[in-house]
Amino acid sequence: MARLLQICLAVFLTSIMLVACVKNQSFENGMSPNPNGTNFTGCKSCKYLPWCDGSVYTYIDSAAGGINTQTTTLSIVSDTVIGTTTYSKTLFDGQTYYHNCSNDISTIVGINTPGFGGSTVAQTKNVVLRANANVGATWSDVNDGGNGVVNTTNYEIISMGTTRTVVGVLYPDVIQVTQSTSTSIPGVGTSILSTADYYYAKGVGLIESMTRNSNGLTIQHRVLETYSIP
Repeated sequence: MARLLQICLAVFLTSIMLVACVKNQSFENGMSPNPNGTNFTGCKSCKYLPWCDGSVYTYIDSAAGGINTQTTTLSIVSDTVIGTTTYSKTLFDGQTYYHNCSNDISTIVGINTPGFGGSTVAQTKNVVLRANANVGATWSDVNDGGNGVVNTTNYEIISMGTTRTVVGVLYPDVIQVTQSTSTSIPGVGTSILSTADYYYAKGVGLIESMTRNSNGLTIQHRVLETYSIP
């Protein structure tokens, strides 16, 4: 789940997604960095994190180990009801995740095997983006890591409606979200695992993220190179 939120969001949601057969930037069916005129219906109704079957995103990751390119395709298998909410069961990066977007609130549910000797499979639920909120809005997700371990993720909207240039492309309507992840272990205490900044562009999704370790050192910088949304 942590990986998902790094690509999404992580993801997407990490993580979340785009094809290498395009040029420097692919604009399918009018999906360009300019959201004007975009039809935000169906799978695109989640304006800042579209979740469409067949969407492909290619990201360039810079880390201490070097530079890597990662291409991810969203494959929606079916609709699944968890509790009383309907989620899109989605395959990507060899994992299964469940996505719901209602009123521009993006929620991702994943299945996680707890560490620290745990053997049970736990369900994680994270609200990765509240695009309907205002600057300064905060929220938290608390997930059971098994064996008394509690994982907490705190979010804050830093800015909305700003512009950001990524790989030479100017995105005109961007939301910045800061995330802090911590874990609480019985007998050990609570410690910050990482902090991150995520940038979501309207009509596109995640365009950039920067993840830092507990010492504030950037351990990964991810930028969107190409994308294709059906």
